[in-house]
Amino acid sequence: GTVDKYMGDSVMAFWGAPIEDKDHTLHACQAAIKIQESLKQFNEENKRHGNPLLVTRIGINTGSVVVGNVGSDDRLNYTSLGDHVNLASRLEGLNKVYKTAIIVSEHTHDRVKNDFKLIFLDKVMVKGKQNMVRIYELLDYKESNPSISVEKYNQAFTTAFYNYEKRNWQIAI
Repeated sequence: GTVDKYMGDSVMAFWGAPIEDKDHTLHACQAAIKIQESLKQFNEENKRHGNPLLVTRIGINTGSVVVGNVGSDDRLNYTSLGDHVNLASRLEGLNKVYKTAIIVSEHTHDRVKNDFKLIFLDKVMVKGKQNMVRIYELLDYKESNPSISVEKYNQAFTTAFYNYEKRNWQIAI
């Protein structure tokens, strides 16, 4: 991936430019999981030394964006722009609401659902968008933690969510 910029305590990165990457969605999700694994180790060390624990939240979206040098002669930045970049940023912020670490859009989910454990969270309308977007929590690689039955959970939750949307409250519960 390409680290784009640091904004306060946030980091923005993208995949697929300047070098083409046909597996950009897969690589972004792998990076997110590695970040969380490294943070867990870092926090274990912090805890041993009585230091505060750190939290990181990640939003991942997949789609076409504009990538290139933007700005003026005085200040030129190589960056990515567009609706898909903005959605990823909004997803990162939603982690606070859902008490999750990694949220991905339906666009990302559809490309990596065979490689990772993902749990359907909700359909949301984010600021600046006209359509609702399904969001998922990215948990881990598909082959790890076989004790977590994501498929069974997703089937039950999807049925409950469908009934919730149809206002079939008792079935949804």
